[in-house]
Formats: sequence, C-alpha cells, structure tokens
Amino acid sequence: MLALLHKKFSKKKHRHQYWVHPVLCTRLEMGQFYTLFYEIWKDESEFLKYFCMSLKSFDEMLYLLQEGICGLETNMRCVPPAERLVMTLR
Repeated sequence: MLALLHKKFSKKKHRHQYWVHPVLCTRLEMGQFYTLFYEIWKDESEFLKYFCMSLKSFDEMLYLLQEGICGLETNMRCVPPAERLVMTLR
C-alpha cells in the first residue's frame, strides 16, 4: 500500500519533447494549404467544386473577416488569415 502511494506521488509531470513537432515544421512546404490551395486557386471551376463558392466570394469573405482574424493572432504559432478561412470552410 505504501509503495503504491509513493509511486502515485512521485510521478513526474510529462514534459513535452518539442515546442512544435517536427512533422508540423514541414507545414509551410508540404502542408495542404501551401500545396493544394494555390493549385486550386488558379482554376475557377476547381475552386468552386472544392469550396462550394466562387473565388470572388472567397476573396470578399476574406476581406471582410481579415481584420477580425488578424486580431486573434499572437506572436507565437500564428496562422495566416487566408489559411484560417480555408480550414474553416473545409
């Protein structure tokens, strides 16, 4: 019984090994937004199929929401407004 109590109280808190996991570090080169979005953005009909809205509507929505989205950003781990909107729409 005493051994179990000692084990329970002597557990160290799990510390994270990474600030950002190495898989996420490749997001800018290999992430879906950075590879797929710009290819779809070039073709209006593909953009319409993928997002169920026109490119013009997307740009207008981004313009209207950009100020509010930018206000949420911090200096750490910030995600650009266009990428946030794409994640929300998908």
